[in-house]
Amino acid sequence: MRQEELDRERELKKEQARLDDMVRPHDKAIDKMKELESKFHEQQINNNKETESSSCSNNHDDLEHRNSICESKQLQLDEVLALDAIYADMHTLKVSEACQLQELQSKLDSWQMEDGDIIDLQKVIVDHPKIIYTLKRSIEDPQDDDWIIHLLVVVKYPPSYPISTTPPILKIQLYLITKESLVVPSNKPLVSCGVLDEGRLLPAISKEAQELEGMPVVYELLDTWLNEHIFDYIQKKS
Repeated sequence: MRQEELDRERELKKEQARLDDMVRPHDKAIDKMKELESKFHEQQINNNKETESSSCSNNHDDLEHRNSICESKQLQLDEVLALDAIYADMHTLKVSEACQLQELQSKLDSWQMEDGDIIDLQKVIVDHPKIIYTLKRSIEDPQDDDWIIHLLVVVKYPPSYPISTTPPILKIQLYLITKESLVVPSNKPLVSCGVLDEGRLLPAISKEAQELEGMPVVYELLDTWLNEHIFDYIQKKS
């Protein structure tokens, strides 16, 4: 009888050790997004190419064009600050430090108050680094909330967005499709449980953006629209 108890205790310990060694790919995907987000923003700080001027030199000769870019920059800044307020408690949005948002706001304030030579004020705004940031999204399948896609999206503003029809430049830096209930051994590599058809998704987002011409569109596209439609572009793996 004593031996049976020892054997049972040994089996229970083995089972507990096995369970302790299990992980959820869902959690690992979130950690992976955070890791790549940090690496991306470190690269932005160290890479001068990512902070190059948002204009070409001939823009300085066109007063109307410069003014349009200045108005666009103010709308861009307003959109980023609004997104930051929306996602403040979720760590969803991270703006590149290279964007120097506070400095941009100071330049825009001076331009709007005409505090100095208007042409010079316009030029420093036009030449200010482009706004670039990342958004981390984890979106449930509306038809089955066990399925989740994790996205790290890079957003970069063209100079004349949103006044012109040019939508934001979007790049999917990472996607991983997981099942929230799934557990696997800790030594199993993290792999996606499905395939996202980026070749169809990005043009669909661009088309939706064009229908919102002249308006800030990031929240509408990367929150509302993605929540409703992204699983239309996903092929799940059994």
